[in-house]
Amino acid sequence: MIVSWMNSKHNVKWLLSIHFVIWMILALILDIHPDMADHWVWSRYLDWGYYEHPPMVAWMMRAVTLLIPLHPIISLKIGSVAISTFILWLAYRAATSFFSYQTAFIFILILEVTPNFSMGSVFWHIDQPYLICWLVGLIVLSKFIRTKNPNWLLLFGLVAGVGAVSKYITLLFYFSLFFWCLIDRRFRGLFRTWQAYAAGAISFAIFSPVFCWNYVNDWVSFKFQFGRGLSGSSYLGKLPEMTQGHLILFSFIFTFMAWFLLITRRLYPRPTSESNSFLLATTLVPFFFFSISSLRGTIADPRWLNVSYLSLFMLLAEFIRVAIEKKKSRRYDGLFIIAFMANIFILGFVLLQVFCKILPISLGDDNTTKLVGWLQSAHQIESVLKANRIVDPDFVVTREYQLGGALSLYMTNQPLSHSIEKPERNTWSRIDQVQSSTYAVICPPDECKKLLRKVKKRFNLETRFIDTIKTKVNGHLIRELDIYVPNTQKK
Repeated sequence: MIVSWMNSKHNVKWLLSIHFVIWMILALILDIHPDMADHWVWSRYLDWGYYEHPPMVAWMMRAVTLLIPLHPIISLKIGSVAISTFILWLAYRAATSFFSYQTAFIFILILEVTPNFSMGSVFWHIDQPYLICWLVGLIVLSKFIRTKNPNWLLLFGLVAGVGAVSKYITLLFYFSLFFWCLIDRRFRGLFRTWQAYAAGAISFAIFSPVFCWNYVNDWVSFKFQFGRGLSGSSYLGKLPEMTQGHLILFSFIFTFMAWFLLITRRLYPRPTSESNSFLLATTLVPFFFFSISSLRGTIADPRWLNVSYLSLFMLLAEFIRVAIEKKKSRRYDGLFIIAFMANIFILGFVLLQVFCKILPISLGDDNTTKLVGWLQSAHQIESVLKANRIVDPDFVVTREYQLGGALSLYMTNQPLSHSIEKPERNTWSRIDQVQSSTYAVICPPDECKKLLRKVKKRFNLETRFIDTIKTKVNGHLIRELDIYVPNTQKK
């Protein structure tokens, strides 16, 4: 089966087209994730930086909502799936630049059976612009490896600079290059070429506006990233959580297979080619960086390892191609079928939990409730406010920014969000602006008491309770929110 598919250059077009259609349908069924909605709030106020991250994700969202002049909810859904599909196409091009188009097709098949690169297509997350730059960087450096022309490094410097405007950890690409030159003596001469240092200068020049923004804003974004990576306390930190997560997100079958072959030194032939040593470096450096940081970090998102798995799975795809040429195709047909079925099982389980609540998880702990019901919740809130003669509030005040972002996107007049938990984020909703405008305070019942004390302290106003909304999907409660308004807003 794989043999017949991989020997045609046109099959990847069909595969990516099917990918777009399937996940576009799912994106239309589900709602925008609150994290994604929060990034859309950023895009309403473009800047050179934000509390957590550099600005590229906001810029891309603004561009897509301008290019697709529909309601932002629809534009964001189309954009998320289109960009994810584009990332897969770039992954295919990267694999063809290192190996053959047969290997590249197998590589895309591997990515398609991983939840991260398949189901993840419906989510527009912070990594997507960074992944685009990382893959273009791989393509550029493959050309350097083939031609030995150091001028390609200048173009890499440009790509890496744009990548740093997307996500700070693009710096790991330079660490990977440094490690590569150490383990492969054939490229140690790079340390003596002016183009290598010029590439770094170009990257920093492109990144410098983000650096200046952080300087003006008390290094807020850098502090957040550094603090998140070093403020853990337990012995193993988040490493067990990270390990479990990436085994699921990147397909247990192919993850285990790839690492087993790598550890046993069978993943690539001897002597090691220049391309193989480069891909090995870009696998190991990000993997060990994030694994080690998870020992001390407060959170550990297994998606951070996606760039490691791009290189690792590219090596695995070449290994499988060679094995298929040795008449072992049936073995891998079976592996792909099992991995595909496992992916379908995970998707089915998630959808059953979203719409049928097959597991009795409490509202506060069930993250699948974030995927549906936002439009219904927004309409319920608007009905309550209208009944109390409060129409189209300018702001929604919430404890955490995700709830505020989702309500900002789904409420009809799209009020701006204001986070009590993270005041540094409120560059578009200053205290004086909120005080002089109409706003609603919205919170889950168990959080309201503490939140209202902070609201009173921040805005110097008492609030009054007006109603509770309960949102249900297929008869199952997925969201319960209390609604308060300042006492100055009369009925």
